[in-house]
Amino acid sequence: MDVWQASKLVTSPLSDTGKMRILMLQVRDPITKRITKEVVDNAAKGQLFYETFFPPENPTLTAPLDDYRYPPP
Repeated sequence: MDVWQASKLVTSPLSDTGKMRILMLQVRDPITKRITKEVVDNAAKGQLFYETFFPPENPTLTAPLDDYRYPPP
């Protein structure tokens, strides 16, 4: 599921008296595009969404210098 499909799912009108369901999610290998895992339980879906929308920090990035002067807005 990509970001646009998730947005459509979240913003569509409710049709079952307010119960929103997320169908089974499939994890695909980025290179081969083969399905590597199917997620069906809520805890695993929540973890998958968390990992997708909040990836770990990039360790190769460096913080800006303390005395760096930003241009005016």
